[in-house]
Amino acid sequence: RLFQIMALPWSIRCLVILTPCIRAARPAARPWLGLKSKSCEDFGATVMYGHCFCPKEKMATTDCGNDGVVNFKLESAATGCECIDMPHPWPCPSGDLLYISKPKKGSKVLCVCLDGYVASPACRAPGLQQVHIKAKEPPGCECIRKNEFALEEKIPVDVAALQFCEATVDAARFQLLDSGYEHDHIPGAVQKSIAYTHAWLKQMLPVHVCQQALSASKVSITDSSSLGFGRMAPLVAKANSADRNAWEHALTRVCHDECEQLVRETLENFHDIAMKDPEKGISFTRSCASKVVQKVEAETLGCCSRVCGWNNVTCMSWPFLSPNQKIQWEAQCCSEWNVLKGSSRQRMCDSVLSPADAAKVSKNDVTEPPDVDTDAVIVGQDSFLFWTDAGVKSDLAKDYASMDGPPQVGEPVDMLILMHQKHLRKKGLDQGWFEEKIPGDESLLQMGEGSCEPPPDMVSCTETFKKWYRSTCTQETGWNYKNKAHNQALKCKFSMPAEIEKTPLACKKKFGKEKRVANYFEFKPDDQNVVCQKVESCKFLDKNHFAKIGDKEGAEERMNFEQIGFWHFVP
Repeated sequence: RLFQIMALPWSIRCLVILTPCIRAARPAARPWLGLKSKSCEDFGATVMYGHCFCPKEKMATTDCGNDGVVNFKLESAATGCECIDMPHPWPCPSGDLLYISKPKKGSKVLCVCLDGYVASPACRAPGLQQVHIKAKEPPGCECIRKNEFALEEKIPVDVAALQFCEATVDAARFQLLDSGYEHDHIPGAVQKSIAYTHAWLKQMLPVHVCQQALSASKVSITDSSSLGFGRMAPLVAKANSADRNAWEHALTRVCHDECEQLVRETLENFHDIAMKDPEKGISFTRSCASKVVQKVEAETLGCCSRVCGWNNVTCMSWPFLSPNQKIQWEAQCCSEWNVLKGSSRQRMCDSVLSPADAAKVSKNDVTEPPDVDTDAVIVGQDSFLFWTDAGVKSDLAKDYASMDGPPQVGEPVDMLILMHQKHLRKKGLDQGWFEEKIPGDESLLQMGEGSCEPPPDMVSCTETFKKWYRSTCTQETGWNYKNKAHNQALKCKFSMPAEIEKTPLACKKKFGKEKRVANYFEFKPDDQNVVCQKVESCKFLDKNHFAKIGDKEGAEERMNFEQIGFWHFVP
């Protein structure tokens, strides 16, 4: 037998010798143990070119793997894999890239993009691999590559902090690729590239560069003199010499604290934003907004609102800040290019100005397009949106049920949804899908009650802001407010207005030990018409009808300075 084999050609000899070994190495089916080898026939398919192919007019379910509509790899098939009848008409857009998973009992048809693809911006739920179909998708809906989706994803307005992050990350990506990031076959190459780029960014991003980007009309990396007054320039232009000097001194800190955090957060997240997120279909814009800008802007809004006593309409603590503190606050909180029109940040900044001044400084603020109303939320300049029970049950939430971290009651609305749904904020609030929360809104200061120590949400605020918070809190103790229209009903007798420094504290001290019911102080944002009077008597005085400054439950708190008067009752 051996001599017969040796007489055969060498290629046939090898085949004859090795075939029994190959058969022995292949695990045999063992039906007596209840085990069976998988085959294409088990799933209603036939084998061809190393793949399983469903018969004509049939398609594979997603349990067969994500290789296509009609064919799949045998090793990818899982329980539930089978060939099912193709639906007619085809319910998914762009049939060449979308296939259908076998729907569960009672569930809607699920159209799924192939691996590496997501629904395009024209679809109802852009950015998702899976899309619940309840009706025909809009024209142009298709599956596009994730990195292509990331490149196209933008918000339609320019925000300085967001542009700064995007430009930084774009430069970081170039440095990463230029320093060997893609040489992952070389041990340690990726880590060295990341470390090199981090050091390069740290050197290229001193805080004054960010300050220029946020407050100056033109940015120079080397010339710190290009720092400007930002949107507050019209106010500085008309200031007297003393106030202008105060503004110039405040210039050295303009946007400084915000920029320190912006630079720090950008450095900490540049690798994920520049390299990892685009492969997931997440743009620089969305990553910068969610991981950097929203956090920084929200903390800035929170700290600034705490110091000025912002209640979503009025900065109630504004009269209790000194003139120099007011200038520093405006420089820190309101100088940034560009604040969005209608945002909480714009309304807070403009509330402490006269209508004429507010119109001047807001002239260059960015207006959102007519069909977009979430950009201020995206960049942290407005109240956050959180899902309600009604929202989770809405069609919008169901469209996004397949996303990582699906909509849940009490959770924030995901950045992907905020960036791709039109008229979302108004519609969601009108329908009761969302509720708004202002940074720090959970514990508005109760003046004259409890401690004047900064609340927990001020932990990241500067020591200067914490100091001002304590100071205004202390000064506000004992002060109340009332709608000016009610003064006539009280039948109070007032003294002639007294000349004082433009602060409630000066009004409180003005009348010394003179007999009176209260000190009365009126304030207007332009600081030109301060009124301080002695309340000599009131015919129908009921102190319980007055609201404490910062009283969250007081309906009268939602008034501007034109409507209220401050009262300090004498024991």
